Amino acid sequence: MFTTKNNVKKLLFLSIIMSIGCSLSREQPIDFTEWEVDDVSLLVGAETESEIATPATIITESNGFLIYDVGTQRFIKFDTEGNKTFSFGREGRGPGEYQQILAWSAFWKFDDVYLLFDRLGAKFITYDEQGKWLEDIPLDNEEFSWFTPRQIIAITPSRFIIPTKGENNSLLKFVDLNKNRVSYFGNPVGGYVMDMTSEERHRAIRSGNIPGDIVNEVIPAVNESGIFSFQQTTAKLEKYSLTGEPVWSQSLKIPAQQGLFDYVFDLNAEQMRQDSQLLPYFNYARSAYANEEGIAILLNNLHESPAVTKVIWVSNDGQDIVVLRFPGLDSSSPHQPGSIAISSDQSHIYFVKMLSGEIYRATWPL
Repeated sequence: MFTTKNNVKKLLFLSIIMSIGCSLSREQPIDFTEWEVDDVSLLVGAETESEIATPATIITESNGFLIYDVGTQRFIKFDTEGNKTFSFGREGRGPGEYQQILAWSAFWKFDDVYLLFDRLGAKFITYDEQGKWLEDIPLDNEEFSWFTPRQIIAITPSRFIIPTKGENNSLLKFVDLNKNRVSYFGNPVGGYVMDMTSEERHRAIRSGNIPGDIVNEVIPAVNESGIFSFQQTTAKLEKYSLTGEPVWSQSLKIPAQQGLFDYVFDLNAEQMRQDSQLLPYFNYARSAYANEEGIAILLNNLHESPAVTKVIWVSNDGQDIVVLRFPGLDSSSPHQPGSIAISSDQSHIYFVKMLSGEIYRATWPL
């Protein structure tokens, strides 16, 4: 089991009945523990750092962390205390430049090299640890086309996981560039729908249904023990081996998220009455981050008032589940964090607030 550190207090022990999607079948109750973490503080903000505007994604390293800012189109490296050490990258079509970096993924660190994926430029770009451009790697692979979903995860510099939205009766696919091979795995929630018009989405929501083009949305993550896949519309977390064989699954529908989708349906109805094309997503989580011990999932809880940031932690074997509450971190719209990362020494967790241009830090107690 887990141990605690200072500034963390145990609140209560809960058990919940787990459900799978919309099925009426039941699993055995899963026990989880809830903790509260009090020491949340602002580490970096747009008011003090000129290169920060709308930070989107964060990864951690032994000597700090790296963020990608969609507003300035820059990658910015900070030390563990939030001091900027250097920045690199720029928008463009030339060598070492990129046209579109996916906001929620598409850059990684392998040994002493940063790997970036330029979606519109159809290429990978590599930089060294100081941000010096090394190489552009052009892509001639339809698996990385414009229709690629928002999430791409690199297992190695040549092997990737991409959500499929149900294509080929799957949830995810492996793309191996060296072997020019694609394989599929995972059981979809519903049928394959690549895209829907606004009217089709509106019609589905008015009928009380989740639009078909998002029912199979997942958040993938990977560590050395395997591949995690969190289903956004069912709150099921699945674990696979690094070759795609199923290992275990857990439903993570916790009591704190009860009523979330009813709230999202109401939000969508209001947006449709205003003829808005930007409809709120049906998603139980905002992002996830896997380290060597397991996976942390940043929960969506916009229906709560006040909205407190919550992270659910699941160990590699799926047996230890902890819900962490961060009452000092506002999670109401538009202030909610969109990306998280755990420090390499597992002492802290970082939260990125994209719209307010802020990065927060708190104790990681597990």
